[in-house]
This record gives sequence, structure tokens and C-alpha cells, in this order.
Amino acid sequence: MSTPRPKLEQFSGQSALIVSSAGGHLEQATRWAQLLDLEKSRSMFVSSPGAQLAAVGQSWEVAALPYVAPRAALKIASLVIPLVRIGVQVRPDFVLSTGAGVSIAAYLAAKRLRVPFVFIESISRVGGPSLSGRILVKIPDAHCFSQYDYDGNWRRAPNLLGSFRSQRLNTSFANRPLKIFVSLGTIKPYRFDSLVDAVLRVVSDQDEVTWQTGCTTRPDLPGRVNESLPRSEMEELIAGADVVITHAGVGTLLTCLEFGKFPVMGVRAKARSEHVDDHQSQIAEFLSERRLGTVIDERFRRADLLQASQFSIEENGDVL
Repeated sequence: MSTPRPKLEQFSGQSALIVSSAGGHLEQATRWAQLLDLEKSRSMFVSSPGAQLAAVGQSWEVAALPYVAPRAALKIASLVIPLVRIGVQVRPDFVLSTGAGVSIAAYLAAKRLRVPFVFIESISRVGGPSLSGRILVKIPDAHCFSQYDYDGNWRRAPNLLGSFRSQRLNTSFANRPLKIFVSLGTIKPYRFDSLVDAVLRVVSDQDEVTWQTGCTTRPDLPGRVNESLPRSEMEELIAGADVVITHAGVGTLLTCLEFGKFPVMGVRAKARSEHVDDHQSQIAEFLSERRLGTVIDERFRRADLLQASQFSIEENGDVL
């Protein structure tokens, strides 16, 4: 008889070594740590260095390991020994990962530490698991959870988006200047020129535009341009914007929703060499269907941008 697989709630209140890539994966990891009420004094986040990990470090213990590009197998393997060394110091009750490729290293570290391993698939994977998820779910002692209904050995976790709803604001629909924040994300080495071109078609000379561009360097951007921004400043810009235009990355999308903003989403496409696959289209479609955001594409016009500025997001109820 096989041993029953644990529910996610069974890990509540314990300590964890929390390992994830930066960006949306780390954003989700922090939310799961809060929702599971993990023991702060004996838990630690491990991700690549940067402003995001520094922000997490204001509330949790953190450790930085070198950035690993998606699907870089040899570099992922090189993280196992450093993770084990960190784990020996932390002595966690279990290892938690939300992906991406570093989750494989996190599983191997958990095996060396002789503690359970928990993998929660990214909320962006609406239509099915990531490559890491497809590998991990085949391992009997890896406890794999999905926020959607997958077949096989996946257990269901609550959906982090389940408590959000949109509402219409009582503001004018007139063609007025807008305060716009544009975030292209920071994933390297993937540019996102198609979103820049879409934004340039719908902004006006009177709009106040602030950009976070990542590696998409351009000489033709109006307004204030930043390659990266501290998390606190990102949050201020999102909170103060009439509308946020962003790549469909989970981290920025969750922050938009938390700050009550109805995101205008640009979708990275593999065919345009903007990402390793097309998973951003899944989360964008999921949010659009639930009226939690809208997609900017070649059909998107100024009137659509003004329409998006008429909506806000509210949160009601707990996820767990």
C-alpha cells in the first residue's frame, strides 16, 4: 500500500528552505511562505541576487546564489552543493520550491538533507506543468502541487488569484492624459520590443510615462526610463499609476492586483525570441477571462487603454 500524499496545509507552521528563481517565482514563494505561516526564525529564502531578494530580506533570512538562465542544466547542477551547505546551517523541516530550473537542484538538496521536498507549480502554468514540473512529478518522494487541475500525481493547491475581483471606477472615460507605468520584466537575455511598439502606438505626448525596461534598451522611449527599479519604487509607481502596462509575468501581475490595478498585459512569445516558451499567453488568457486584466496587441488602441483605466481590483477572502 502506498503512503498517502500529504496535503499542502500539513506543512503549515514548519520551517523551510525556500528556493526559487527571481521574478514571479520568488514573488509566489513569498506568498506561500506567508499563507503557510512558516516559522521565520528557522526559514530562509534562496534566490539570485538583486533588489527583489533584498526586499524579501527585510522580513526573512535570505541567501543569494548565482543567476541561472532557464534550462541551463549544468549550472543548475552546480547549485546543489551550495544549497546543501545552506540547508545544513538552517536545518529546515522541508525544502519548498516554486521553480524554475533551480527546483531540480532544490529537490536534490532536500534528498541530501533528508527532509521532504515540496514543489508548487507556478500560477502561470494554466494549461499544464513546466519542464521542471514534468520531471519532478515523476519522482515518488517529490510532493508536487498545482494551482490548476492537472492529471496524474499532482495534488491541488489553492489558486493565488482566487480572491481577486474587478470593479468599475466612477471616473470619466474622456480622452485625458494618463499616468502610465510600463514594466517589461528583467528576464535575461530576452528583449520585448513588440510590447514597446504596442505601447508607443497608444500613449500620447501628454501622458506621464515611466518605464522599467530590463534588457530592452531603446532610444525612442518617451518619459522616464529605468533598466531596473527597487521593489519599493516599483510598488509606488504601480500604486500611483492610472494604468499599468506589463509583460505577463506573474510577479508584476500579482503586485498589480494587490495594489488594486487592472493590468494591461503584453505576452512574450517564443516565436519572437521573447521567452523560452509561450506560458505567458496562458496566464494572460486566464486573467482576461476572469476580467482581472486585458491584453495589449496590434488591435489595441487608445480607447482600450482609457477603458482599462476605468477598472480597479479588490481582494476579498483568504486563499487558504
